[in-house]
Amino acid sequence: MYAHLPLKGGSAEGWSTASTSIRTWEPALDLWREEDVPRLYEPAGTLYAVCLSSTRLSTDRRVVVVTRGDLIIVPQAVAIDVETPVDLLCLSHNGVPPFHFRERFIQIWGFEKIGAEEAQDPLRTGEHRFTYQVLDLNPGQNHREPAGLDIRIVLVLTGGCNLSRVGETEVEALNVDNLCILGAEEDFQLHGQGRLGVLTIPTELLHEYRLRQKHLLKPPSPDYPVWPQESSRPD
Repeated sequence: MYAHLPLKGGSAEGWSTASTSIRTWEPALDLWREEDVPRLYEPAGTLYAVCLSSTRLSTDRRVVVVTRGDLIIVPQAVAIDVETPVDLLCLSHNGVPPFHFRERFIQIWGFEKIGAEEAQDPLRTGEHRFTYQVLDLNPGQNHREPAGLDIRIVLVLTGGCNLSRVGETEVEALNVDNLCILGAEEDFQLHGQGRLGVLTIPTELLHEYRLRQKHLLKPPSPDYPVWPQESSRPD
C-alpha cells in the first residue's frame, strides 16, 4: 500500500507522499486535493476530478448539476464556472487527451460528466486515462481488488469498510472520506457497508497499448500528431 490518508484535513506530508507515489508510478499523472474550488481549470493537461460535494458547473452553453461521487473530465486550458465552491480529488494527465475531446466537442459540451450511477459500469470510462467505478458494498459482501498491472485509488464516499491483503489477517479500517492507494503487485479485499469510488490507473505505455487493442487511439484533431509514423496507426 502506498498511502492511506483522510480526504479532509490530511497532513501536507501525507498528500505529498500520495502525490509522489502517483508520479513515481507514472510521471504523466499528478494527484492533489482541492477545497472550495471556485473554477475548474488545468493549463497543463486533462483534468479528472471526483466531486466530494455538490454544485452546478456551467459553460456558455449548458449548466450541469454534480453531486458527490461524480467524475468530471475537463479538457486542457478550458475554464468551467462553479456556482458554489466545490471539494474535489484531482488527477491531471499531461499526455494525449481522450480522442473525442475535439474542438467541436469542446465548443458544444465544454467538459464531460460521468455520474456516480453511470460509473457503476467501469466500461463507461474505457476511453479515458483510467477507469472509474463506483461500488456499493453490502454487509457480508467482499470486493476483491486482484494484483495486476494497475495501481488503484480507493475513495470511501459513504459508510466505511475494512481493507486487508488476501491471505492475511491484518485489517485496516477505511472510514468515510478516506483515500487509499493500492500497489499493483498486491492482492486486496474490501468488506463492509458503504459506497466506494475506485480509480484503476495503468502506466502510460500500457494505457496506449490497451487503447490500440480496442482501436480507440485516434488523433484528437488533425493538428495534434500522436504517431511518429503513419504505419503505427491502428487499422
